[in-house]
Amino acid sequence: MTLTVKPIRTKKDLEKFIHFPWTIYHSDKNWVPPLLADRISKLDIDKNPFWQTAEREIWLAEKDGKPAGTIAAIFNHRRNEKLKDDVGMFGFFESIDDPTVARGLVDAATFWLKDRKLKKIRGPYNPSETDEVGILVEGFDTRPAILEAHTPSYYPALLESAGMIKFQEIVARMRLRPPELRDLAEALPEKFIKVARLVKKRPDLVIRPVDMKHWDSEIHLACDIYNQALSTLPEYIPLSQDEFREFANSFKSIMDPNLGRLATVNGKPVGFALALPDFNQALQHVNGKLDLPGLLKLMWF
Repeated sequence: MTLTVKPIRTKKDLEKFIHFPWTIYHSDKNWVPPLLADRISKLDIDKNPFWQTAEREIWLAEKDGKPAGTIAAIFNHRRNEKLKDDVGMFGFFESIDDPTVARGLVDAATFWLKDRKLKKIRGPYNPSETDEVGILVEGFDTRPAILEAHTPSYYPALLESAGMIKFQEIVARMRLRPPELRDLAEALPEKFIKVARLVKKRPDLVIRPVDMKHWDSEIHLACDIYNQALSTLPEYIPLSQDEFREFANSFKSIMDPNLGRLATVNGKPVGFALALPDFNQALQHVNGKLDLPGLLKLMWF
């Protein structure tokens, strides 16, 4: 067996890196292929605002001449400066079920980060905390929602064999409305409804739909609220307006303004909420390409 782990330097190898997930998930009926353009954009140091304060290196593993895995090492300078930390990140991890390949990928990322005086490695982040993060440990039989990780069942053992230990658990909840209920409110806890009714009576409170005609100003307000609300979380680093706008713009085309709400008290923005349609059930049929056939499939499903 011949294993090589090489940094991406050519357009041909970048294409192998971008397309490699199809090798891993081709028989997984719950996998949602990422949009190729979106995957390229996330890695593009000129297009993705995240890279204005971060740097990265990406590798492709090949076993006997065939692509066998991918990984990115990420040095988030702004995060480490803010927290006075020495943590490096890794992301875009994919691998065949082979501990040797996984170890080779993790070692490549680890040594790159170590050369930059970083002492720990954590991930996956694709590429940041506001993007798709982590690996799946339960729920392999369900289709992921937007930004939820969906990975093979062998990934936990594979990363542990490469020296990794669990850092954090992230939990996703699913609530299904019983078919006999016409109104979703009937499925909500009574206490929840009582609080909502009391809040609704406040004369100083206004909850309105997102104004799509003034998208940039709405996003500016939402970013400020987001950063203030999460500022008490350990290790939270405020998003820049450019990063938040990039994040929000990825949802804009599928948003229903009535499902995006902004709350103000005495005219001051204090909260926002967003519900999105399950876009993945349509995206699953596009196979990563939004060319004409892809767009027609997207509209159909």
